[in-house]
Amino acid sequence: DAGAADTYKRKVIFWSNINQARGLGHAYLAEVETAATSADADLPGLVASLQKTVFDIARTDRLSPPLRSEADLMDDFILDLEIPKPGYKTGFDRTDRVIKGLRPGLFVIAAPPSAGKTTFAKQLADQVAKLNEAPVLFFSYEQSAAELRVKSLARLTKELRNPVENEVIKERTAGEDLVNQTITTGKIKIAADEYKRFGKWIKIIEGNRDHTTGRIRLLALREKMKTGKAPLIIIDYLQILPVNDPSFRDKRSEVDFLVSELRRLARDIEAPVIAISAMSRAEYDKARMSGFKESGGIEYGADIAAIMTVEKENDDGTERDIALNIIKNRNGRRGRAGMKYDMRHDHFIEEDFQSLNYLETLGKDTDQ
Repeated sequence: DAGAADTYKRKVIFWSNINQARGLGHAYLAEVETAATSADADLPGLVASLQKTVFDIARTDRLSPPLRSEADLMDDFILDLEIPKPGYKTGFDRTDRVIKGLRPGLFVIAAPPSAGKTTFAKQLADQVAKLNEAPVLFFSYEQSAAELRVKSLARLTKELRNPVENEVIKERTAGEDLVNQTITTGKIKIAADEYKRFGKWIKIIEGNRDHTTGRIRLLALREKMKTGKAPLIIIDYLQILPVNDPSFRDKRSEVDFLVSELRRLARDIEAPVIAISAMSRAEYDKARMSGFKESGGIEYGADIAAIMTVEKENDDGTERDIALNIIKNRNGRRGRAGMKYDMRHDHFIEEDFQSLNYLETLGKDTDQ
């Protein structure tokens, strides 16, 4: 178990450091014992010897590693600036220009129920795998792997004449004659072949109570070692990610802990982590920080925080105008990506991008 292994490692390091400190203490006592056997002990010399033993910098490096000065670090820093490490392309070009691609860090995306956040996340996973040939780990705690595959197949048929709707893929024999069944099956086969070309980079994990942040870390490290690339990690969704710690007495504390752990995971593995989040019911139509459900840790811990809002839906309920509001961005400016969401084919198209005022994200009236 990853959590138990990490605990064991910390204990080994702790007791190793205790032994290191004990060794210093024994050396100190040895000096005292040596001086005590001499009738003409040089007390000032003994003190000097003890100070040398106790304050021997080289012997304490392991307990407290030496710090490097800013001057020593600057050359490497300038080299990193000259050779930038671009993030993974998302397939949404306007959004990429603002967030500079999916870089290592924690991205939190919130939306009201059934707004399309899981569909958006699956399309993002597909596009990252296809455009970057990068590994993707999709941890789904609600929808099955089969449901997620249907979304991808429906979207891929949009490249064909008369694309196949997601409901038809789920039950493709309903109400069809033999000819139409054959045509539909053929289109699904074409979409499936296309999916397999980049699907080799994607792994869907149907999460259960065993898939804690420790297990996610273990699987992500294994994927990075296997492929040589940091995986994109998608978690759907944050509020039901299990926490095996009985000390947490409320959901807010659990979410704060999870945000902290996921951010540490992103930093340690140098991977982008996307966590889908629920929203507070009173904030469904707003794009501001207070919209994150149990938002204590998200507001401060996320590197990029975004809220999806439904702007409009057509009369037959097959298409929506969606805004992806980037209300926090450590890497750059905030903005609002306007998207068209085709619900029959689980497809998002980015149409425009506008700047987002900082005061708006705080819920303040910018007209005053």
